[in-house]
Amino acid sequence: MFIFFAMTKSYSDTYRLNDTVFISGQIGDDSSGNIPADFEKQLRNAFGNLINRLADESLDLSNIAKLNVYLTNNDQYKILNSVSAEFFNSNKPARTTLIVSELPRNNGEQIILVEIDAVAGK
Repeated sequence: MFIFFAMTKSYSDTYRLNDTVFISGQIGDDSSGNIPADFEKQLRNAFGNLINRLADESLDLSNIAKLNVYLTNNDQYKILNSVSAEFFNSNKPARTTLIVSELPRNNGEQIILVEIDAVAGK
């Protein structure tokens, strides 16, 4: 089992290399750090967190070239496609979706059902 501890974070939320920005995995926590049990709520929060990281770099969803999405259940794939369509209208980035057995737990307790990382450019 993987355990996620916010205090021991050994990576950057974003990393800029020239005109390319790499965004670390965003999970579905809200502004208080709580993770809802519902997959769709986690997914929408993860997209919101991704949007916030993009804004930190003066970018938006239209700048994303590649998404990697990690799900813990194949049954979530249909919801992923539906929600993604709401966020990506005309600019649909390349995407890889992986089904994984487990994602790191937030503080060892709250179960994370989705994680999204991205590569964006100016």
